[in-house]
Amino acid sequence: VIKKGDTLWRAGEQALAALRSSEDPAWTAWEPEATRRILDMRDVSGSWYPDAGYGREGGRVCTTALAILALESPFRYGSLR
Repeated sequence: VIKKGDTLWRAGEQALAALRSSEDPAWTAWEPEATRRILDMRDVSGSWYPDAGYGREGGRVCTTALAILALESPFRYGSLR
């Protein structure tokens, strides 16, 4: 349940968890493509470039942490049913 004061990141995470648990075909199409795109944005050191969005403010460590959180999101929660 999204509550007042939740961050955009948390709200998005909960929305994706709900979509995943619904076994909607949109999830099965979206998740592998999103994973591939996130992994393709890594640099040769295995971290992510801090060139857009939160990365400009948080730097390489922040960008890499957010990418890893996004990649683990499908595994963080069980079914919401």
